[in-house]
Amino acid sequence: MVELSNLSPRVIVVGTTNGVDNLQGAKKFSQDFARVCYSEKGISEIQNEPYSSFLTDRILINNKHHSPFEHFHINYYFDGFPKAFAMILNNQNLYVTSEKSARYTEMQNQESKQKLLYQKWMEIFLSKINEEYPKENNPVLYVQREDKNTGKLLPSTADKLSQENARYLTSVFTPTKFGHTLSLRQMNILANYLEDFISDNIETGDLFKQRLIDSFQIFLEQEAIKNWRIPGVKRKGEGKLRFFGEQNQEFFGKEVYSANTTQSFACLAQSQRHRTEYHHISDGWQLGASLGFFIPPIIRGTSLEKEWISDLKKVAEYDFPQGQLLSVAQSGQASNLYEKTRERMCGCAQLEIVLSTENLIRNYSLSHPERISWINPECALKPCEKGGCPLGPANYLTRKI
Repeated sequence: MVELSNLSPRVIVVGTTNGVDNLQGAKKFSQDFARVCYSEKGISEIQNEPYSSFLTDRILINNKHHSPFEHFHINYYFDGFPKAFAMILNNQNLYVTSEKSARYTEMQNQESKQKLLYQKWMEIFLSKINEEYPKENNPVLYVQREDKNTGKLLPSTADKLSQENARYLTSVFTPTKFGHTLSLRQMNILANYLEDFISDNIETGDLFKQRLIDSFQIFLEQEAIKNWRIPGVKRKGEGKLRFFGEQNQEFFGKEVYSANTTQSFACLAQSQRHRTEYHHISDGWQLGASLGFFIPPIIRGTSLEKEWISDLKKVAEYDFPQGQLLSVAQSGQASNLYEKTRERMCGCAQLEIVLSTENLIRNYSLSHPERISWINPECALKPCEKGGCPLGPANYLTRKI
């Protein structure tokens, strides 16, 4: 049985467009932009017009002219919601998000047995990094800078890499904190999607989906959500959450691609941040981790590999570790995939997503050989603008951590 977090999940509004703090004000803001479409007046004159519920409710909403509601944005702060819930939000388009990093900060609020494993493997990874990349040869890995606000020493790159890899042992339902900005329209569409998912899956025997439903219900009950709901603002057509689906039919065209990849929860969360791609899970999310686990290269083939798998299996008996492998369907435009490679084919990026992106590009190059060049980092052609690779640009693909 998974322990409940001591945190009470909450959502608060930390900002809105023009500081408007009520739904009628948001509707008036949206009404003004709708009037731009149909009025000869300038925006200043339109803003001086009175609010009209007839225009917003009877005309815009009933006639499904919902795009004006995209102009108004709500800045939310989520505290205590699970990582998996953040992934659901990040899998839908039209948002901005900033989440507490599991690389730059030590994870908190883990279930007690997972916390022990997390601490154990942080020490193991740090020891392996010291062994594989000793300080005398790689001093940049061990530099600690002082926090200007607190005066405390910040984690070194070696510490951060240890944290990043140890979190594979922790649940994808571990509570996290993140800021998330949505338009008024998108928030209402999202809320409707969550309600539909609850209705369709409330009696499921699928533990993963049931735990998602628990967080969806808490989300929908928050005043910060209920105060901005607009009945009638829904997605046109039969929209739904895109988190689950069938395998893709693979295709690598000149302009678009469709592929199936194998990656962990942690890697999928990284890949989702490229909003121009589409992702959904086709298999592997179920309890028991039927597709296995990601094994960090620094322990692959060593005596630690069996211990790593054994510890992950212990977690997977009752929970969903972030190292659990999934079958993930990905698709998108080739030009956007190239933009993704400029960020992920990099010695500073999480290693698993570097390797996953490399594999996708190699598959793509079987149809379009010229695209093999996409696996090269930006610094292959010009100086690095990101502060430099901790292990050097020549090792961005061969590094073990």
